[in-house]
Amino acid sequence: MTTASSAGDAAVTGAAYTSFLSQLPFFGGVPAEDLAAFANTVLVRNYPPKTDIVVQRQYGHSMFVLMNGAVYVHAVGPDDVSLRLGQLYRPGDFFGEAALLGRGERTATVTSETEVTLLEIEKHRFDLLTRRHKSIREHLEGVYHARAIATYMRTHRYLSLLDDATRAELGRGARLRLYQRGDTVQKKGDPADSILVIKDGVVKATRLKDGNLSILAYFNTHDVVGVSDGGTRDFNLEAVGQCEVIYLPRGGFSMMMMKQPEVARHFGKDDMHRRAAMADVGSTVMAAAQAFLSAGVEVESLLVINLDRCVRCGNCVRACHARHTHTRLDRRGPIFKRRAQIERPGSAGARSGATAPRRSFHKAKHEHIMLPSSCRHCRDPECMIGCPTGAIQRFADGDVDINDNCIGCENCARKCPYGNI
Repeated sequence: MTTASSAGDAAVTGAAYTSFLSQLPFFGGVPAEDLAAFANTVLVRNYPPKTDIVVQRQYGHSMFVLMNGAVYVHAVGPDDVSLRLGQLYRPGDFFGEAALLGRGERTATVTSETEVTLLEIEKHRFDLLTRRHKSIREHLEGVYHARAIATYMRTHRYLSLLDDATRAELGRGARLRLYQRGDTVQKKGDPADSILVIKDGVVKATRLKDGNLSILAYFNTHDVVGVSDGGTRDFNLEAVGQCEVIYLPRGGFSMMMMKQPEVARHFGKDDMHRRAAMADVGSTVMAAAQAFLSAGVEVESLLVINLDRCVRCGNCVRACHARHTHTRLDRRGPIFKRRAQIERPGSAGARSGATAPRRSFHKAKHEHIMLPSSCRHCRDPECMIGCPTGAIQRFADGDVDINDNCIGCENCARKCPYGNI
């Protein structure tokens, strides 16, 4: 199976495709002269059969519009089982809109079934157009929300166990919300009329007690919040970085739990363990976690140096230089102190009788951790916003890098929240 990188492409010139683009629903209302100018920036892509055009869990910067041929959509679900999600074959069908909306990784793979011709719309060109015509983005957001909810429910470890009719009924009243760092997802005392599923990202649960804010837990991607809530929420939820949350109506979710006892057992077990952990949480551990996360929760690739083990040989800097032609690593940055892990003798194994080491935290010994200045390949790279030439971009493997068409405006350096450019 070939990959998209081997397919032919050519720049669209003139207004040859303006009429075709004007028939797409999200371009409705865009003046003809603006659409004609935009058509000059679109690329034509031709792919042979059995070619992966976009790949699940890779990053992208384009959306594709089908002109002729057929493609099918599939994704890896629970237990690494491949799921066929649908087929696109009508001229004007499109996919990959999540990349234009800045949603990070591709959620599914799209593969050509026949020879196909596609129009590729790049993100930085799309952003320029939507500054003047916000209705385009609003339309694509609506399409993305419906598709994202349906796809996610088919690939979630528990919701995927439901039959298609039950899953469709549950998803009918579902909503998708995007939050940025520091946004309030819910407040203590809010009506508990929905179940929250963390589609992507991290949120933290907090509660104010005696004037002090206690961090109760962190909910990660795929976690579910509110299964056993009463009439109101009993803690606050705050987005730690960019995250997406799916709201499932409580009425429909409760009905599903009654009809599907096996699925309900999975949700109930997870919720019970989470509640127990929140009751026993230690404030010191959570405070340290919060300090660490606030310094780099957005990251996809984070380099950490244990200063108590580092001998200052400089090999990490030389390796970085060898990999990237020029060094991207500066051994300066915030330093954290954490309890050191030690190994203690464990108990005898139940079957083999062997004694295994058991890890625990030493109460007195600490070690010092530094986050050096290097690109963290953020999930939502602020440095890419507003680049006038599109020189800074994310590649399919998640790396963020600057191409040779950079004009040195320093826009990306000013926007990097960690000062690493």
